[in-house]
Amino acid sequence: MNKLYFAVVLLLCTMTTMAQSTQWIGPAGGDWSTASNWTNGLPAAGNDALITSVGSVAINNPLIIDYSVTNFSGNIAVNADVFNIGNFVNSGGNMSLSNGALFLNSGSVSFTNDGPFTNDGTFLNYGTFQQNGNGVFNNNPTG
Repeated sequence: MNKLYFAVVLLLCTMTTMAQSTQWIGPAGGDWSTASNWTNGLPAAGNDALITSVGSVAINNPLIIDYSVTNFSGNIAVNADVFNIGNFVNSGGNMSLSNGALFLNSGSVSFTNDGPFTNDGTFLNYGTFQQNGNGVFNNNPTG
């Protein structure tokens, strides 16, 4: 009986510490900052972002990423300043940083696919940046 009780308590503790996630369901070119474009509201600490469908997401407003973002197959257009202190994984999509935009990484950024990262803005790395696979880092910075 004690083993069963312990197992139930352990399971309940594990369930409460798992992060929730929200999945992109917005239209092509939809704005990241629109809560209805996500299944569980806007991504935030404890509510990780998943982009699992082919489509495009636009970050048009300044954004602080203090959670995990995983892009499996979409295109992310960064058109505003982003400060990443979380974990950003691009494992099947593309990412572009537009002219005038800043992506400041103090967390972790990983590209684990063959998709390109096109930088026409300013990418500053004070954290970890990894590019695995055959992806191309097109670097045309403005700053």
